[in-house]
Amino acid sequence: MEKNIDLISLRVKCPVCGHSLMDDKQLVDNCPSVRLKIAIGENEGTINLSSVYESYNYLCNIETPEGENIKLVCEQCNSEIKSTSDCEICKSGMISLDLELGGSVSICSRVGCKNHFVKFVDF
Repeated sequence: MEKNIDLISLRVKCPVCGHSLMDDKQLVDNCPSVRLKIAIGENEGTINLSSVYESYNYLCNIETPEGENIKLVCEQCNSEIKSTSDCEICKSGMISLDLELGGSVSICSRVGCKNHFVKFVDF
């Protein structure tokens, strides 16, 4: 596998309880992943998202059909993680995770939509 030195790995925490969402044991893109509970309709499982900015890779133990909306939940406090904004591309809800260094990263809740953004605040 070819290594890309331009990768930026972002460490995130739950915006509700502040618990780290990082999984240092399950790597995605050769970096620690972001581990959350996932629900799609009646199906529930675990997802490990890539922590690499601009990567859409993930590992999940349930099916993630294209176009479906997902719900992500913190494993520590069992709170659903979401934001008050909607995706500018597909109008689904955005999911916002806090950066450990300050700021947030938001991703679209629709499987297959690539809309995402990072907001940095004082380090």
